[in-house]
Amino acid sequence: MAPETFINASLCPLCGQGNQCAMELGKTQGTQPTACWCASVKIDAALLEKMPPAARGLACICPRCASLAGASPPRLSTQPKETHANVPH
Repeated sequence: MAPETFINASLCPLCGQGNQCAMELGKTQGTQPTACWCASVKIDAALLEKMPPAARGLACICPRCASLAGASPPRLSTQPKETHANVPH
């Protein structure tokens, strides 16, 4: 059996920097999460495939990695959303 891998959902699994995930921030601060920056951008499936399998569905990539891959710049919304577009939490 493979050892369990710890995934820090507040870090980008591609570069290890903070991913600015509003959903995760809401969890850690005990507040109602607002829409994450990634809900307003389209992230290429090829970039998502570069994520380690253990992090898929658990951690968002960061705005920097998304923009380096050609995703449109993040637009922060002040309107709360109930869904998280790219990664279910």
